[in-house]
Amino acid sequence: MKKNLILGAAISAALLAGNAQAITVDANNFPVFDTSSAGDTRVVYMSGASAAGTFIEKVLTGAGVAADQICDVSQPIWKFKDNIDGATQKAYLCTQSTTATGLTLATGKANLLIYKRDEGGSGYGVSPIIAEANGDVAGSTIEFLKIDSTNCTGVVPAAAGTLTNITCSYTTGAAGNNVLVVPDVGVSDVDPAQFQQANAPFKTDNTTVFPNVTTADVAKLTVTPGAAVVFGVPATLHLYRALQGAQLAMGTIPTTGRNNDNTGDVTCAVGDVTNQVCMPSLSKQEIASLIKGDWVNWNKLMVTIPGVTTPLGLAAWATANQAADAPASAVTHICRRENGSGTQAQLNNFALNYPCTAASSATTPATGNDGINGNTLNKTESSLVALIHENSTSGRVTACLKDLNLGVDTASDGFTNPYTSGTAPKTFRWAIGAQALEKKDANFEFVKINGVAPTLANVVKGTYLDWFENTFQYNTTHARFSEAGLKTTIDAIIKAATVPAVMGSINSGSGLSHGFGNGAYLANPKANTPVTTGIFNASLPVNPYSHTPAAATALDNCRAPVTYNKSVAGL
Repeated sequence: MKKNLILGAAISAALLAGNAQAITVDANNFPVFDTSSAGDTRVVYMSGASAAGTFIEKVLTGAGVAADQICDVSQPIWKFKDNIDGATQKAYLCTQSTTATGLTLATGKANLLIYKRDEGGSGYGVSPIIAEANGDVAGSTIEFLKIDSTNCTGVVPAAAGTLTNITCSYTTGAAGNNVLVVPDVGVSDVDPAQFQQANAPFKTDNTTVFPNVTTADVAKLTVTPGAAVVFGVPATLHLYRALQGAQLAMGTIPTTGRNNDNTGDVTCAVGDVTNQVCMPSLSKQEIASLIKGDWVNWNKLMVTIPGVTTPLGLAAWATANQAADAPASAVTHICRRENGSGTQAQLNNFALNYPCTAASSATTPATGNDGINGNTLNKTESSLVALIHENSTSGRVTACLKDLNLGVDTASDGFTNPYTSGTAPKTFRWAIGAQALEKKDANFEFVKINGVAPTLANVVKGTYLDWFENTFQYNTTHARFSEAGLKTTIDAIIKAATVPAVMGSINSGSGLSHGFGNGAYLANPKANTPVTTGIFNASLPVNPYSHTPAAATALDNCRAPVTYNKSVAGL
């Protein structure tokens, strides 16, 4: 492999932070590294799940667990990101840790450059890898960020122990501003077999769909179950407040209840996003109806108040009783992910049992119909249908929810919002989406499902069911594994991403803090033993349940989760 940067102008002779292996910088503070075969930097190309973007970043850049660190967190770490939304393509450059004792880190190269492609979601952590195993060169070669000092800007001096952001230009296509590479490893929110039928992603030509994943395909991969990832349904803030007000009026949210710690009482009111008892709820059936596109407007969700003879639809109720949160249009908006997304695949599985039901009788999710992001339809609010907005990354789902909630079209956020009409400030719309619990924004809040809050403790209790086990996979005969140390490095990254203490550290970070509870990740019981079944341990979070019932059984997220039994070969 050629050098990614030319070791030319005015290299700083001083090594950073006193570490003899530290990365130097040039006169413009741009890091200098050599990815040639004899160079100092090992390169890993990782593609797949955008829902786990924060998780992967923290695993790579130091989750606060000294024994299981990939990068030396006492040294500067550079994050390269695309100029589209900062979440489509990323890469991390660091000095490899020399102190980790829980991992086997490859020797021979001092530095790591780890690319992470979020674009295309989980399907791109599966299908291109299978394509390589099946000899499909075109299908296996996908776009990653182009990193060099001429393509990347916004460099500032890097300080020890910090993450320094650098923006790089990125465009897609054969003549685009990118590098074309076969990924070394993929990460997916669900197991590889889920990517079939409507879950199969499009290839990079945006025309051809990757083949359905088969049992024979999976046999060519090395698949390692990772974390249990907790997902949920975010509602735009005005919708959340309207649901809350209506459910307080109906009595399904109590006026007073116990706080999250069960140490005192709280008074529930519209706008409370802190206490679980005060959160509004949607049923699994209501969510299924919404993502299937059956409810064309929010008045399909009825508000039935005791003692009131005539029920009202939710939008009509809000107009009459909570006008500040009533939308400019009652048309239903859904901020979904595109085909190939693991976030979408898990929602299809959870709400519709798709693709677990035979194709001939399956209930399929509604697809994009707004003429945005390349879909062939051109529906508007006057079309009398639910408007389905497909998004290629979880960051764009956030943008979709945010813009609709504010009634604006924010430039360069990855979502085009034409629904900004109405009497100001009434330009906002109501929408739901699908996100992992690692995502948060001031413009949406997660709702309960069937009356249960989306918390790690409730997963461990067995009462919150919208969670799925992610996987890491690579082609067992991947061509680049002839490079010394590459497979060892990948296996170390995978191991770090399955350690309970690492997950506990990540969950406690401010980025994963919600008012009703913290965190999105639980260690898989296949490799770790829960402290006590049903008791949540925040420091060592392990899920007692798994879609893998025993050691000899492969992960299948279509299987009902049960407590894991390491000593029994089957059920």
